[in-house]
Amino acid sequence: MSEDTDKKEQKIDEKPPEPIEEKKEIETTSEETETFYIIKSIVRDIIDIERLSMKDYKTVCNIIIDNFATKAFVKLYYYETSKRIGLMEDNNEIKFQIEKVDDIYRYDEKIIASLNFYLKPKEESNPLKID
Repeated sequence: MSEDTDKKEQKIDEKPPEPIEEKKEIETTSEETETFYIIKSIVRDIIDIERLSMKDYKTVCNIIIDNFATKAFVKLYYYETSKRIGLMEDNNEIKFQIEKVDDIYRYDEKIIASLNFYLKPKEESNPLKID
């Protein structure tokens, strides 16, 4: 009986193996970094480029203002089979297909407009006038 008790105690003490979690780390590619430098060169006369940073996620890499994720004026959708950039236009994100990183220069005016979308002061609602 003592052997049975020992076996039961061993089973209780044994912990099941922990599941192996695959952590898919986010990797900023050289193309994303190169694009970031291109964007900085395009907007350098409009904004202090020190205010710009890059925030990479699994499916998109954002170029943001003042470290605010909500101020992503350029979004990079770089996949193995296609590359697109997302820019703000008339309060909507418009995506443009590119073949290579240098194609970004074709959208310089739209990039500046997207930046200005976030830089313009928010319209204040009319306060109630008390006469």
